Amino acid sequence: MAERETPDLVFLDIKMPGMDGLDALQRIKAANDTMPVVIISGHGTVTTAVEATKAGAFDFIEKPLASERVLLTIRNGLDQTRLRDENKSLKRAAEARQHHFREHRLDGEEQRRRDEQRGGEDQGDGARGQGARGNAGIRQRHVDATRPNAQIRSMIPKEPALDVRGGNSFRKS
Repeated sequence: MAERETPDLVFLDIKMPGMDGLDALQRIKAANDTMPVVIISGHGTVTTAVEATKAGAFDFIEKPLASERVLLTIRNGLDQTRLRDENKSLKRAAEARQHHFREHRLDGEEQRRRDEQRGGEDQGDGARGQGARGNAGIRQRHVDATRPNAQIRSMIPKEPALDVRGGNSFRKS
């Protein structure tokens, strides 16, 4: 059944007609190694539990089944699946952002090279015909987000800023 459908969690008994639970576990794991499979047994031993765990069982529960234990196992198995899926999704998103920032950083480095070739003068933004501050007077900034402890660096010289701690005096940034 697990080969035709994709259940969220599987319970397998060790003793089943036609197939051993451990054999079924191996077949399920071969088809989908991330699916949580719980082995249950009324005749289980520590050896059987260890063997099931080594084969990829999420948990091993002995009969008679306690409803609290079963519910906890279900919750933990589903949480593990959700966290694994969320982790994969976040990794994909982080890789996409790294790729974007890598390209952006290269564009920024090319712009710095061009600025240096022009002698470091503020010749404005040729694409928009505006100065480095644009119409809104906003200072252009560049973030190198691919480095640890990335900092915002101003692309033009800073102006004195108001020191609010010292009243009306100015301090150089």
